[in-house]
Amino acid sequence: LGAVERTLTEEHGATQKVSASGSSGKPVTVMSSAVAAIFWNVITLRVFLWRRVDLSAKVAAIRFDEKRQSRYPDGMLLDYWLKSIQPFLATGACAMLDISTPVDKQVEWLARQEANYLVTYPSNLEALLLYCRAQQVGLPTLSQVQTLSEVLHPRVRNLCQEVWGFGIDDMYTCQEAGYIALQCPDHAHYHVQSENLIVEILDGDGNPCAPGESGRVVLSDLHNFVMPLIRYDIGDFAEVGEPCPCGRGLPVLKNIMGRARGMLTLADGSRIRPDFGGPHSREVADVRQYQIIQKSREKLEVKLVAPGGLNESE
Repeated sequence: LGAVERTLTEEHGATQKVSASGSSGKPVTVMSSAVAAIFWNVITLRVFLWRRVDLSAKVAAIRFDEKRQSRYPDGMLLDYWLKSIQPFLATGACAMLDISTPVDKQVEWLARQEANYLVTYPSNLEALLLYCRAQQVGLPTLSQVQTLSEVLHPRVRNLCQEVWGFGIDDMYTCQEAGYIALQCPDHAHYHVQSENLIVEILDGDGNPCAPGESGRVVLSDLHNFVMPLIRYDIGDFAEVGEPCPCGRGLPVLKNIMGRARGMLTLADGSRIRPDFGGPHSREVADVRQYQIIQKSREKLEVKLVAPGGLNESE
């Protein structure tokens, strides 16, 4: 439901192709097998079970639409959640809207859909929540939201609870290998989908990280017999977690920290993941967008989009 559904070159074809970039930042074309697609569908069913969803309910998805078939004001309405599982599992309808739609129009469209579930990106969800809070817009039919593709910041979890009254179910995926980890239904941390991948979290020396330590995410695909990815450095960082009391027995990632390019190098050479933005920043000034570029270990360049400008104190 949440992750970008990789389209087969033929409806029941043997291979599929996706483009992505690993830790090198260079484009990578990955061929994948129909066997890997089967595991994709099986884990998708696990997503539904873990989230305890009502399969007859309506889903609204606001996401990237390469073909631009789901443009505002109508979007696109399907009578199933995912085509790949339609032959095996009956579901309710899915309304889709292209992510390029302005936020105020997204909210208006979402209200018209009267959907029970929402799927979108964390950054877009934050924009929706802030708009709904500022304009006092209610979405009474909405009962659950799932995020994908981007790092989910704790502030967005808190904001969702504040504005809509429920939490967020997040998932960790990549184009090259599909599902990596799903959020535990009972906790905020994530369970590695070990039936699909071997996931290693390695420190700077290439050693496995212990619980509480953060390192590089390295993947080995277990079912892509067309183009096996062995110890593939995806370019992400994550924190290892303690075993989960839920009883599922799958490895735990406590925190998904995102791309290495989002990290800051300090003067002594150590690296941290800074927390930019958030509610405290908005208390200072009306900043709509920001970009931070590290020019050297001593210099950061900050670019801001502030419609009202900034005074000296701001």
